[in-house]
Amino acid sequence: MKTKYNFIIRFICVALLPVLTVGCSDFLEESSQDEVRPSSASDLQQVLLGEGYQLSYTVMSYLDMLTDDVKNNYTESSNQQEYVENGRYPFTWDSQMFEKMKQLDISGSDSWAGYYQYIKGCNVVLDMIDGVTGTAEEKGNVKGQALALRAYYYFMLANLFARPYNAPGINRERELCVPLMLQSKVSDNYPARNTMAEVYDRIEKDLLAAEPLMDKYGRGNIKDKVTQQFVYLLLCRLYLYEDRYDECIRMADIVLRNQPGLLKITNYDVRDKYGFYQMHVYHPDSPELIWCYSSNTENTSFQGVVNGSDTPAFLVSDELMSLYDYKKDAKTNKGDVRAGYFFTSYNVGNMVFNPSTGTFTQKTAMYWGCHNYNSGDASKGFRTAEAYLNRAECYVRKFMQTGDDEYRKSALSDLNRLRESRWDGVYAEVDIQDADALWTFYQEERRRELAFDDHRWFDLRRWGMPRIVHTLTLTKGQPVEYVLEKGDKRYVLPIPQEALDRNPSLTQNPQ
Repeated sequence: MKTKYNFIIRFICVALLPVLTVGCSDFLEESSQDEVRPSSASDLQQVLLGEGYQLSYTVMSYLDMLTDDVKNNYTESSNQQEYVENGRYPFTWDSQMFEKMKQLDISGSDSWAGYYQYIKGCNVVLDMIDGVTGTAEEKGNVKGQALALRAYYYFMLANLFARPYNAPGINRERELCVPLMLQSKVSDNYPARNTMAEVYDRIEKDLLAAEPLMDKYGRGNIKDKVTQQFVYLLLCRLYLYEDRYDECIRMADIVLRNQPGLLKITNYDVRDKYGFYQMHVYHPDSPELIWCYSSNTENTSFQGVVNGSDTPAFLVSDELMSLYDYKKDAKTNKGDVRAGYFFTSYNVGNMVFNPSTGTFTQKTAMYWGCHNYNSGDASKGFRTAEAYLNRAECYVRKFMQTGDDEYRKSALSDLNRLRESRWDGVYAEVDIQDADALWTFYQEERRRELAFDDHRWFDLRRWGMPRIVHTLTLTKGQPVEYVLEKGDKRYVLPIPQEALDRNPSLTQNPQ
């Protein structure tokens, strides 16, 4: 869409053509007569909102399809078969998944181009911020946002297109990661992939530079913008992935000291006439919300629309459902209410789901995506639940390493604090003595709480890349098994061919 800042888009498209896989011709052909150079921090804030923020959709709608949280649901409906076809390539870890999803016009499937598109918007703001007018507060706020967002996008790229940071025997000084593009100026060079050490160092450097700016100038930002809490939680996540437990705990402490709240789900067990909750963890008034954006592309691309007796083409896996204290045939659903709260239940045939009593039946289909939220609400982002879990993981790991019982108690304190907020009825605290049993329980609790929040694939990678089996049925009675073996190379996604074609300096990941 044409804006008064189109000169920026044309400028950075030329600079990034070797990296990006999206065409810039539409922007390059725009008339320049109404283009205005941003001259103030307020102008650059608008540029960042338009070109740097992931506000309305995800660029990795396929991510959960890769995991063990999803199963294929065969349906004879021609309408639903279209969605099975849409999902088959990420669901089977196809080496040409990006090319095939592009051919099918799958929304939010080009992560490489999408994240670099956001990065270029951040880079323009950072390149121009010192030369525009504005108060120290205005300029510091915009600069801090751009630094934090750039760090976030590189973090996501690194965890999609490079090996896990904690992979056994990895040499991070030589291991290829993704190209670092830190300026918007035009260059004739084709950027090669930087090393893992260089990329992760840059992520941390950007976040540490953003932290004092957001702490001083960003505390009044609304929660679809970067705040100081965004920076602290992303640092917490970065240190967790790097196995830097003390630093992760320190950042979680800051997040939870500033914002300890969790949404007590059963206090808001009220649904509208369509069965959607009116309060949820990503609602603007949720005490645990840190940052949010809207994303329904998983629903529309892979699950399909339920009509009559149809069910979605892909469902919540039986393995995930079995982890919840969830009774499908109970007249009430006391205990862990997350299954009914996070997922939507659809009637199949003559079966009935009664939201007021929590009645579920054996054949009810559990559907993910919006965590049972109204379609206009955000359904992705950051929240304090992750900080509790990140800190608990570090305490469990330290307990396993040292045997110090204080770490065990601290981990259980965080886990019980989170679980109590998700419980209907009297909650009995969990008390696990054995280190291995506590580790398993922690992994299951993280999976329960963060299901379909863009964590599971990354957690599987950093927890040893276990074996996953997916069964896909394209024709009734002919299921086919696809296996991702333990440590499989496909835990690192292929760089899209279009990016390789544009940039001869890029090297493909082994497949």
